[in-house]
Formats: sequence, C-alpha cells, structure tokens
Amino acid sequence: MKRSPLQLRWQLMLSYLPLLLTPILVMGIVTRSVAEQGVTVLVTAEAQKQALALVYSYEGYYALHQSWQGVEVLFNATQRMARPDKRAPTDPMFDNKPPPGPEEVLIADNNGKIVASQNPDAIGQTLSADALSHGASIVVGGHSVGKLIIGAALGVLDQQQRQLLDTLNSALALSGTLSAIITVVLGLWFSRQITARLGQLMRGVRQLASGQWITPLTVYSSDEFGELTHAFNRMAAEITREQQLRRQMVADVAHDLRTPLSVMALEVEGINAGLQTPAEATHSLQEEIDWLQHLVDDLHTLSLLDANQVALQCEPVALTAFLRSVFQHWQTLAAKEQRQMTLDIPAELPIVSIDPYRMRQVLGNLLNNALHHTTSDAHITLSATVINSAVGEREIVINVIDTGDGIAPAALPHLFDRFYRADRSRRRRHHGSGLGLSIAAQWVALHGGRLTVQSELGHGAAFSVHLPIVKV
Repeated sequence: MKRSPLQLRWQLMLSYLPLLLTPILVMGIVTRSVAEQGVTVLVTAEAQKQALALVYSYEGYYALHQSWQGVEVLFNATQRMARPDKRAPTDPMFDNKPPPGPEEVLIADNNGKIVASQNPDAIGQTLSADALSHGASIVVGGHSVGKLIIGAALGVLDQQQRQLLDTLNSALALSGTLSAIITVVLGLWFSRQITARLGQLMRGVRQLASGQWITPLTVYSSDEFGELTHAFNRMAAEITREQQLRRQMVADVAHDLRTPLSVMALEVEGINAGLQTPAEATHSLQEEIDWLQHLVDDLHTLSLLDANQVALQCEPVALTAFLRSVFQHWQTLAAKEQRQMTLDIPAELPIVSIDPYRMRQVLGNLLNNALHHTTSDAHITLSATVINSAVGEREIVINVIDTGDGIAPAALPHLFDRFYRADRSRRRRHHGSGLGLSIAAQWVALHGGRLTVQSELGHGAAFSVHLPIVKV
C-alpha cells in the first residue's frame, strides 16, 4: 500500500498533540480548582471574623431570654442587608432547598443542628463539622449553648464571587483554545518540515531505483536529516559508480573475449584453407587459450571476493625470508627480460600473520606489471620497511619500485578499478586483463591493509603494500 507524506504528517501530529494539549488541560483544571478553593478559604475566613464580631450580642440575648425564641429581631438588627440575587444554587446538604445566603446568620446547637435562621427552610438541617469550625461558639455562664455561623462559612459564594470565578473560567478556556490552535499550527508546520525532507529522500530513492538518479540531493540542515541525506548521496554515488563499472566490465569482457576468439577463428580458417599447418598454428592458439584461461580465473576470483566466499589461510611468516624467496623467483624472470632487479630490506623484519599464497599473488602481480611497463635499461626494486601509521600504530610497508615511464596523474585514481588500463594502446596480452590490480587491492584489504601507488610521468611508479603488524 502506498503511503503519502501527508499520512506520516498526520501520524506525527497525533503522536505529539496529546503531549502538548494534556498539560494545557491539566493546568486549566488545576488553576480553576486552586482559584475556587482560594476564594472559598477567604470567604469562610471572613465569615468566621464576622461571627466572632457578632457573638457577644447573641450571648447577651440568650442570657436574657434563656432561649432563641424571637431571635429573628436580633437577626434583622445585626445582619447586613442580604440581596436575593446573592443566593447560590441549590446545595445537596439542604435537600434541594435553597441554602442560606452568604450574609445570613445561622444558630446551631452543639450537635450542629440549625435551631434558628432567617431561612425557614434551613431550620432542622445539620451542618458539617467543617462548617461549624468556621463559626463562633456562643458561651453563656461558662457553657456552650450553640454556634453562630454566617452563611458564607458554608462555602456559599455571592454573585460577585461567582462572576469572578466565571471570568477566570472564561479566561482559562480562551487561553487554552488559543494555545491549542497555536500548538496545532506549529505542529503542522514542524511536521511539514520533517515530511518534506523525507519526501525529498523518497524521491531520491525512487530515482535511484529506476536508474534515473543524476544529481545529489540538496542538504538543508546539519541535523540527523542532513547526515542521512549526506549518507544517501554517498550511497547513491557509490551505487551509480558500481553500476557504471559493472556495465563497463561487461563491455570490456565482451571486447576481450571477441579478440582472442577472432584470432582463433582466423587460425582455424588458415588451417582449413591450407595456408598453414596445425603445428604452425599451435603456438598462436595456445597463447589465446592461455590468455582466456587467465581472464576466466581472474573473473572467478573476483566473483568469490565479491560474494565473501574467500577465506585467508593466515599463518606466522618470517617476512625477511619470505621476501627473499619472492625476490629470487622474480629475479630469474627479470634477467630473462633484461631488467635489473634488487632487494632492499633490513636484516630482520617482524614476523607477520599473512596468507603466503595470496601475498605471493599480490607481489607477483606488482612485479609482473613492473616488468611489462619498463624497458631493458630500467631498474626494479623490492623493498620493505617498518613505519608508524597515521594512527600511531606500527606497520610493514612492502614497496615495488620501478624506473619506467610512470603513470599519468589522471589515471592514478582509477588504477585499481576493474578492467582499467592506463595505456589502452598496449596489446592486452602484455598489459593483462585489467583485473590484476583490483584483485591485488582486495587481497591486501582482506589482510587488514591497503595498496597504494605513487607515480609521476617520466619518473617511474612505486606501489606500496601496507600491512599491520599483528602479534602472533
């Protein structure tokens, strides 16, 4: 199923909107609750002060009459004028009857039962212990005869106080709505920024998959998306390069196969036409067969290396004796080709862990190239030394140096590419298949080292095999 960037955009929105909106909702509820509790505390505290200020009048009334009969006269004298619009909504404590107004005066006995009130509906109701604690004790003759409570002590708010809380609620609702809108807008903008960059990567992936990737993607930032874009550009460039090399490899293989097959066909035609005998054609046919076998072997080796199906058989090797053995073998061949060859190594080199067979192949390829790319007056040197690498570790460097014509600067970066020939004018049988250096570089890499080259036109070439010194 195809997924569009818009779907991901909404998925991002749904993932972090609850994280942003939940604190806004919680803060609104907590603020509203704290504000209402704060107003209630102030109102009940004020009601208790009023009750303490009025209690002396009611103590005198009870001391004079020994009951609360007719106390309504005192209510009218002591209570502030209560406005009907100050009554609060119905409270469950009063059985769905209107509770006392915030400025009404109540008298309760010691058990909390209301015995006198301006609100007849309140008489007989029982007040909570919390409401009684905000009243004033009426003490006559050293004995408590009841409690004087102002209506506000019950937590009943007047109209102005309710309006204050309603205004606060409206402000909280408005600020919460604005915050939610701003959060959604910013969330959409940020998610669009993320999905836009992902969309660019997806377009690049589709272009790469269809073989139409040409230019690198633009890097807009230095964050993780920027690093991902950089990595994609490098990967795409490497894949494109590998595809070009593979196409070039197929073309080169086809070309290299066509030439020996054409030569072999001509030799057979010459035999059939009686222009030469089979014995006369044998040498030429054998050369082409040998070269074809060499090409097939190289291609087989490359396929095994690419599939990681080649394992080195490493063992401790005394490098001094090993290099002397390699030198003696190739010195004989150099003498036949009229080349001067010398060995320049210290008396004692470290013992290293290498695959002797594969390393002989590497050095053999380098020495063979040196023989084929130098003239009779050239000099070839096989040397070795111990140096400190760029990371501070010791390594062995084996050099194959010749005094031939050298390599053009433009050719150096491609020298280890497959089927690359610095001088395509040379005959292929003298220049090889173009795979030898690529294979040698991979063998060295499997040893944990690297193969490098330095050259200048007219001053020869120097190939260096860098190998880490591993304790064995």
